[in-house]
Amino acid sequence: MDDLDEPDNAHHEEGGREVEEQEEIVEHDFVRGEREKGELCGVEACRKIVERRQVVGSEEREGRKMNEGEFPKWMRGVLYAGAIYNLAWGAMVVFFPRMPFEWAGMEPPNYVSLWQCIGMIVGVYGVGYWIAAGDPVRHWPIVLVGLLGKILGPIGFVWTASRGELPWIAGGTILTNDLAWWVPFALILREAWRRERGVGKRGN
Repeated sequence: MDDLDEPDNAHHEEGGREVEEQEEIVEHDFVRGEREKGELCGVEACRKIVERRQVVGSEEREGRKMNEGEFPKWMRGVLYAGAIYNLAWGAMVVFFPRMPFEWAGMEPPNYVSLWQCIGMIVGVYGVGYWIAAGDPVRHWPIVLVGLLGKILGPIGFVWTASRGELPWIAGGTILTNDLAWWVPFALILREAWRRERGVGKRGN
C-alpha cells in the first residue's frame, strides 16, 4: 500500500510548490498595486503582506482538508470490512462452490465453474474496496460501482425468483451481501458529492 501512496505524495508536494509560487505572485502584485497608489510604506507594508499570506494559506489548507484524506474514520472501516467480506465470500465460492447451494437446500448448478467465476468477480470487488479505503472520498467511483452492484443484484434476484426460476430462500444472502451496505456506501458518495460541490464553488 505504501507504493500506491508515493505518487499521491509526489503530487501533493508538486501542488504545494505551485501554491507557493502563486502566493509569491499574489504578494508581488498586491505590493506593487499598493505602492502605485501611494498607500504602502515601511512596517505597514510588511504587516499587510503577512496578513495576505495568512489569508491565502488558510484558504489553501481548507482546500486540502476538503480533498486530501479528511473524512470520517468510519468510512475507512466500512470499506475495509467490505473488502474482507468480499474476499472471504469470493474465496468460499471459488474453493467450495457447492456450499451456498447446500445451505439453501438447492441443487448445485450444472456448470460449477461459472459459479466460481462469480466468486472471483466478488473477490475482485474486495480488492477495489481495500484500495478505496485509503481515501474513500477520492476513490468514490469504486464505491459507486460497488453500490450499483449491490442495488442491481437484489433487483435481478427478485425478478428471477418471481418467475419461479430461483427459490426465495436463496435471497437470504442478499441481506449481508447487498442490503447491509446500501446506507454506508450512499453516505460516502454523498460526502464526496458535497466536497466536490464545495470545491467547485470556491473555484468559481
